[in-house]
Amino acid sequence: RAARLGEIVTVNDVTQATNWLRNPLLPNTLAEITVPIHQDGQVVGVLDVQEDRVSSLDEGDENLLRSLANQIAVAFKNAQLYESAQEELRERKRAEEELHSSELRYKALFDNAPVSIFTKDSNGRYTSANADTLTYWDGDPVGKTDHDLLPAHIADPLRAADLKVMKTGQELAVEENVIMKGNPITVLSRKVPLHDSVGNIVGILGISVNISQLKETERILQQAKESAEEANRAKSTFLANMSHELRTPLNAILGFTQLMVRDPGLQPEQRDNLQTINRSGEHLLSLINDVLEMSKIEAGRITIKQTSFSLVRLLSDLESMFQLRVKEKGVELLFHYGHQVPQFILADESKLRQVLINLLSNAVKFTAEGSIQLWVDFDTSTAPQLVFAIEDTGPGIAPDQLKRIFDPFVQANTGQKSEGTGLGLPISQRFIKMMGGDISATSELGLGSTFTFNIEVIPTDSGNEIQAKPKRHVTGLAEGQPTYRLLIVEDIEPNRKLMVRLLEPLGFEVREAVNGLEALKVFEEWKPDLIWMDMRMPIMNGYEATQRIKSTMQGQSTRIVALTASAFEEERANILSGGCDDFIRKPFYEEEIYVALEKHLGVEFVYEELVSVEKEEEPAPPTAVALTDDNRNQLDPIWLNELKQATLELDLDLMLSLIEQIQEQLPNLATTLAKLATNFEYDKIMDILKHPEQQV
Repeated sequence: RAARLGEIVTVNDVTQATNWLRNPLLPNTLAEITVPIHQDGQVVGVLDVQEDRVSSLDEGDENLLRSLANQIAVAFKNAQLYESAQEELRERKRAEEELHSSELRYKALFDNAPVSIFTKDSNGRYTSANADTLTYWDGDPVGKTDHDLLPAHIADPLRAADLKVMKTGQELAVEENVIMKGNPITVLSRKVPLHDSVGNIVGILGISVNISQLKETERILQQAKESAEEANRAKSTFLANMSHELRTPLNAILGFTQLMVRDPGLQPEQRDNLQTINRSGEHLLSLINDVLEMSKIEAGRITIKQTSFSLVRLLSDLESMFQLRVKEKGVELLFHYGHQVPQFILADESKLRQVLINLLSNAVKFTAEGSIQLWVDFDTSTAPQLVFAIEDTGPGIAPDQLKRIFDPFVQANTGQKSEGTGLGLPISQRFIKMMGGDISATSELGLGSTFTFNIEVIPTDSGNEIQAKPKRHVTGLAEGQPTYRLLIVEDIEPNRKLMVRLLEPLGFEVREAVNGLEALKVFEEWKPDLIWMDMRMPIMNGYEATQRIKSTMQGQSTRIVALTASAFEEERANILSGGCDDFIRKPFYEEEIYVALEKHLGVEFVYEELVSVEKEEEPAPPTAVALTDDNRNQLDPIWLNELKQATLELDLDLMLSLIEQIQEQLPNLATTLAKLATNFEYDKIMDILKHPEQQV
């Protein structure tokens, strides 16, 4: 109070004061007086006196204490002045030490710098030079000018540059030619003016770097860059050729097996053999595609293509696809969705699908028992993103191998034979990074592995609705159509035969040509309606043949569809810009051939329906089975209370354990409760348990 009011506060008898609090450290205090200490008009403290008896202080006592408080204020002031002086002395000492240290650092930098540092006076004489500068001369240049050290035709430009800096007062960067111990070199110099204490320019400070070595290094780096680019072009050319050479025979293998497997006269064993050939061919094609996919990623040929699509449908399709595979192994597959997961998103559907298929396929491949679970959640803490986790109970991955699983062509040793290129995870990682996310893996030997990744997405109101077309097999041509003439231009005989076998039985007139030159002759004589054109052929390739055909009046109305084994997308643009009307990549499916004929000639086919796929509604959340009075009576009341308590405590393990107890008794109810529990929909479980006949 004394400090706040700036006045003396006196309490002669504390027992009579209503607002006085006893200090437990001074329990015998009966009287107290507090005097404020003033300094420069401010209260900076108080002088407090306490007595162990009731007293009656008069004006003289207060004056005495006030005088004492003033003396304390003066002592405070003097102490502050003394401390300020001491601090100033300490600061000056620190500044001197820093100056000395700075001088030492400058001297060390000046003497040991890997560049030439020097100063010159207004007459061009060197006044200082560091160790690197001395390497330019046979002796010490200090006290000498460039004209004393170098021929005039070299010294003159150096002096001109110095004079320009001193005249303009501005720094100058310039390439200069000097002689370093008899050898001509080029240096890059930066020169700045030096001033005296009153601001007059009295010389220059220069720093020079020998760039002759840099230019040589630049030349070597440029050669290395050109060599690397040439090697990369050679790799791309090799992969393009490899793609063509491998995919071309695969086209015949897969095409003929598709034709033969439909033969009704096949024995079961023969059909199994053909299906084995087809599966092996498809597997080989997937391996080739993986290698080419990684190559295209490294070459920057892969881009993100965002569309709005149904995430729910994508995941539902994948769940249905993999359920068939895990059922054969006796492994449980569970998909879990967070509450905030959007139904429609803007992202690259194709790449997300491929990543999920790669990760789920690995989990199925290596999990012999237990379960595979996919968790998906939506995180908006930073940028909106989906977070996926694929958890399996497989053999696990050793820590030393876990560090390398995202390296190309590396496969983890799980104790099981693994087929593939080892590119599934690296490709997935590259795709995920392209979609703004990252992927990581954790694993424990004998217990399983978990792969977690995230991608950036944008929630949308709806997705692209694509109605699935029935999968149909063509059995012939509809009546009342003209006889279409089709020319097959292909240098590989098995591929020509495949096309003939696909088209002739349906009623098309078909002719063959083994190269572009032969195709020109057949075109001029026979005038086909559509030409199937291979692009790589001897004598004359498909590009030249197409251009020559399209340059004629008849060729303008003749449709040309390119058949190529190239896997590179830019090849499509080259082919279409070269005059082809369409593009089909080998190996192809027969449906692609028929669709092209429908599109370009208006051909009408007769179909044998194989599988009719109706447009489906978006997958809806699972419908729970009601807990009726009848089945409630079948349940132990203790069990019901335990499940309620476990639900309230959010104890998922106990909930699933209790639900498992009624699996045989009430399987539908148990399945529904388990799915709600694993999806964390505890409120719906409580509704079912509280209200009979409750549906979710």
